[in-house]
Amino acid sequence: MSKKQQSSKNIRNNAASDLLKIDIEKSIKEVFISALEAVEIRFGSDFEGYQNIRAKILRVGNDAIRNLEELVDSKYSIERKSESIEFKINKGTVEYKGGKNV
Repeated sequence: MSKKQQSSKNIRNNAASDLLKIDIEKSIKEVFISALEAVEIRFGSDFEGYQNIRAKILRVGNDAIRNLEELVDSKYSIERKSESIEFKINKGTVEYKGGKNV
């Protein structure tokens, strides 16, 4: 593999890795936002200790996001698979991949 091909592959892997991290980060944030909402619905936000619970939930969630980024960057090589959609037309088939007709 030439240097240019390797560089192109590294860029694609970095982009795929970044997209994966964004998707997982959103999921992690949904978990800790839901946890905070559950506490607030059940107990409100004016009780003694609320700020400590809130800080702990946010700290654990943000630590999970940071650990995820470090883990993905250090231990995995990620490639994003392009989606393939098949359109059937009266006289044949057209395949559509990643924004281009093939």
